[in-house]
Amino acid sequence: MPLNMLEELNYLVEIILATGRLRDSDPYIRPVSALIISDPGAGKTETVGEFALEKGVLFANYITPFAINRRFGPDIAKGDIRHIIIPDFSNYIAGGKEQHGPTITYFNSIVEDGIIRILTRDSDWTNISTMGILRPARCGIIACISIDDFN
Repeated sequence: MPLNMLEELNYLVEIILATGRLRDSDPYIRPVSALIISDPGAGKTETVGEFALEKGVLFANYITPFAINRRFGPDIAKGDIRHIIIPDFSNYIAGGKEQHGPTITYFNSIVEDGIIRILTRDSDWTNISTMGILRPARCGIIACISIDDFN
């Protein structure tokens, strides 16, 4: 990408991350998500990598729903994590639908509906607010993928 395009991408990511802070005024506001698609080597991974240590961001090259629930579920529920950045989403495409379909479905749930309760063989996580009310834990996702992997 030309330098001005990378600057525009950087600005776009800043705006997307700012939508996560809107939750402070209304806990039911959904942070914006994005799938960034461009040519290989265009600079998308490096650009989103600049936000890896940003407050409210969980940056992970690869993460499973189990890891999100077990280690970060409470932080997402409290609003401490508002976005997950995945610099190379092709990791989820490479294994095929059988391997990664449930993970992609989980990502859709956490972005769209929010997660209220997860029951697995190894965990039972429920998002109960301080007032004893079930409230969906939501966050946005910013993911990057090359045009070749997307097709």
